[in-house]
Amino acid sequence: MRVDALWPHLPTRWRLDRTDAFVALDKPSQVAAPRRVRPGSEPADGNDVLTRMARAGLAPAGVAALRVVGDGVGGRGKLRAEDDALASGVVLVAMDEARAEELARLLARDDVLATYLVGVQGWPLAGSDAEAGLCAGLRTEGVAARLVEARPPRGGLGPRALVELRLPAAGGMDVVELLGRRGLRVGHTDEIGPALDPRAGRGGEAGRRIWHRAAITAPGLAVQAPTPTAFAHWLDDRPESDALRMDRALRRRYGIAHGRSDAIRLRDDEHELVLERYGDDLVVAVYGDLPDVTATTTDAAAAVPEALKAAVEQHRAHAARLCRELGLQRAWLKLRPRQANVVVDAVAAGLVPKAPVWVAPDAEPAPGGERIVEEDGVRYWVDLSDGLQTGLFLDQRDNRRWLREFAADRRVLNTFSYTCAFQVAAAVGGARRTVSIDASARALERGRRNLALNGRDDPERHDTIRGDVFHWLPRLARRGDRFDIVVLDPPSYARVRKRRFSAARDYAELVVSALELLAPGGTLLASVNHAGVDRRRFEQMIRDGCRTAGRPIAALQHRSAAMDHPAARMKAVLVELAGPR
Repeated sequence: MRVDALWPHLPTRWRLDRTDAFVALDKPSQVAAPRRVRPGSEPADGNDVLTRMARAGLAPAGVAALRVVGDGVGGRGKLRAEDDALASGVVLVAMDEARAEELARLLARDDVLATYLVGVQGWPLAGSDAEAGLCAGLRTEGVAARLVEARPPRGGLGPRALVELRLPAAGGMDVVELLGRRGLRVGHTDEIGPALDPRAGRGGEAGRRIWHRAAITAPGLAVQAPTPTAFAHWLDDRPESDALRMDRALRRRYGIAHGRSDAIRLRDDEHELVLERYGDDLVVAVYGDLPDVTATTTDAAAAVPEALKAAVEQHRAHAARLCRELGLQRAWLKLRPRQANVVVDAVAAGLVPKAPVWVAPDAEPAPGGERIVEEDGVRYWVDLSDGLQTGLFLDQRDNRRWLREFAADRRVLNTFSYTCAFQVAAAVGGARRTVSIDASARALERGRRNLALNGRDDPERHDTIRGDVFHWLPRLARRGDRFDIVVLDPPSYARVRKRRFSAARDYAELVVSALELLAPGGTLLASVNHAGVDRRRFEQMIRDGCRTAGRPIAALQHRSAAMDHPAARMKAVLVELAGPR
C-alpha cells in the first residue's frame, strides 16, 4: 500500500485558486500554517501546508522559499499559536520572495478584509438588547459581527452560535481575547470527548477549533473557502460521523506516516475503539465489558462462551468495513476486556481470532500474523495474531528515537524489556553495551530476533537476561555492573513468585533499586502506563526514589506519548543525575 493513498500531500479539494503570485488553499484542521519553509529543509513533523506543497511538487524549480502571507490562519494574535493547527480556512502561499513582499503590501491595506466564521458559546439571544450592545462594542474595536445561526442555551454556557466576524486582514488584534473579555468562548470539538488537562497526563484526541477563515477580499482579489461540515455538528451538539473523525485523525498523523514509520495508531480511544496500522494490515481493538471472559483459560476454543463468540462475529463486519475504507489488505480483531491484565491466553479465551477477520480479494498471500515493520529506519518483528499485544508499544516511539540518538558509546540497561525494542534502538544508535531483562522467555526470544533483524546480534555487546527484574537489579549491583542509561517501563501490575508489584504503590522503591546501577551523571528514562497515576504523582514518585537513594537530580524532563496517542495514558520522565558521567 502506498503511503500517499492514506496520507496525500495536498488533496485537490484543498486548492482554491492559483495565480503567478500565490496559491490559495483551504487549510483543514490538523495541518499547521508556518510562516515560511525552505524546500529541502523540512521540519521534523512536516505536517504543514508549506512542506506538503513542496512534497506535492507545487514549488517551482529554483524557488528559494515558500511563504504564507497574511499571518497564517487567524492573523498574528488573532488565534493563539497552539491552536493554529486546530483551525481551518484560507491561507495564501506566495511562490517566491518578491511576490511575497508584493502580496504582503496588498494585504496591509485598510480595504483588505478577512472574514471569519467562528463558533461562539454564550452568544446573546438573537435580536436582544444584549446582542445589539455586544455587536456595537465589537464595532468600536473594528470588528463587524453578524449572527449566522444559533441554537438554544445548553448546559449553562449560553446559546451556541455561528458568528461571522469581518475585520482588516492586517494588524495584530487578538480576537479570541477580545471575545473572552465579553464572556464568550470559541468552540472546540473533540474526536473522543472533551480534551482533559494535559498537565495531568490525560487528554483527548485533538479535534478542531470552530474557527474558520472563510474569505479574504481585496481590490482585484476574492478568495472564499466553504464552511466545514464539522461546524453543523458542533452547532447542534451532536457527534460527528466516523468518516469526519477518521479524516481528521489521518491528517494529524501525516508527519509520522511520511517519517518512515509504517506502524501507526490511527485512532486512539481506549474507552471504545483503537485502530492501528502495521504496513498493509489493520488491527481493530474493541474495548468494553465482554460477556463471561474465561480470563485464565489455557484450554482450546471449546471453552469459549457462546456469547463471546457472538461478540467476535458482531465486530467482524465492522473491522472489515474499516479495513476496506482505509484501503488496507487484512483486518485483525482483538477484544479487550476492562481487566486485560488477568488474561493469560487471549487466543484461547476467545478474545483474539488467530486469523484475519477479513482479507481483500486482491491481497498478496501473507500466512500467519508475523510481520516486519519499520520505525525511523529500525526494523521490528510484530505478531498480529498472538494475544492482545503485537510486540511493539507504539506510544513509546518518540522515546525509542531519543534513546537511539543518545545511546552512542553508552551502556544501556532495559528493564521489563518485553521484546527488547528499547535495546534494539540503543544498539542501532551505537551503544557500547546493552542488557535487557524480562521474565518471559518468549518475549526475549523475539527480542533477540529483533536484534538480529538489525544486524546487532552480538551477545558479547547486546545481552538478554530471563528473570525477575526485582531480583536481578540488586544482583547486577552487587557484581559491580554500572550503566549510563537505565530504562524503567514496568507493567501497571506484576506478580513474580510471591512478590506483587503495583506501579501506583511501588514505583519509588523500583527507582531506588535502579539507581544503584546508574553511573554518576547517568540518565533514567522512567515511564508508567497506569491510568490512575497522573504526571504530577509520577514525578513525585521519581523524586521520592531519588531522594531515598541519595542521588541528586540535575535535570528532570517530562516526555509525552507519541503524537498518535493523544489520550496520553503513558507518562514518561527523563531524569539526569548530578555528577560526571
